Amino acid sequence: MEHDASYYDSKWIKTIKGMPTGGEYRFDIRKHGYKLACDAIPDGSKVFDYACGLGVIDQMLIEKDCEVSGNDFSPVAVEYCKKETGGDFRVTPDIWGTYDVVIAAYFLEHIVDPDQWVEMALKHAPRVICHLPRNFSHHGEHIDMGWKSWPDFKLVFKDYDFIRLDTHDEKNIDTMADVDIKYPKIGQFAHPIIEFRKKGGFDASKENKTKSKSKDTGTGKSSSRAKEREETKED
Repeated sequence: MEHDASYYDSKWIKTIKGMPTGGEYRFDIRKHGYKLACDAIPDGSKVFDYACGLGVIDQMLIEKDCEVSGNDFSPVAVEYCKKETGGDFRVTPDIWGTYDVVIAAYFLEHIVDPDQWVEMALKHAPRVICHLPRNFSHHGEHIDMGWKSWPDFKLVFKDYDFIRLDTHDEKNIDTMADVDIKYPKIGQFAHPIIEFRKKGGFDASKENKTKSKSKDTGTGKSSSRAKEREETKED
């Protein structure tokens, strides 16, 4: 479902009046999901927030010394994000530059070609993290959602690797979220959080960590041997 900028401006003006909770938007409850995403992003990362809205997650990221940038269709939202974060936010559908992570909270369900969007985002970052609605029903603003169930979701995004970040059973895409168990009162705000990578992206990440660890170990041994040689010379 497409809307012009005035629709989003009106939406965000109303939400800003209700800050910090955002009134009906309930940022106070949604923050649990935002925190899970933030926890998966290392301190000091360079992050792009697509369709940033009021940038609540970006305000959390700058507390982790992250460099935040982003875009939105709403000039009201963009100006609010600039003011609250000091980051580079623009009114444009484009992503500029390269990043450690691209995030998009509650965006994929609004577009007719979500797989193409993921492909585009992965050209700018090796990791793409998205919050999804809990309910996959095609009503209201979700009328264009590209899937109706988890099997549909797997088919739509079959060309990418992805895991859940909101559950301990991250590889089982249709598992119950941990938040359902630990925080049952949150109810409808226990939303899935998906991390996308290119095919083999998660395996490559593990391999790089192993290589880095081996390299560090090797460097340590070399330094010890060099020190032993120096001590031998002195003797």
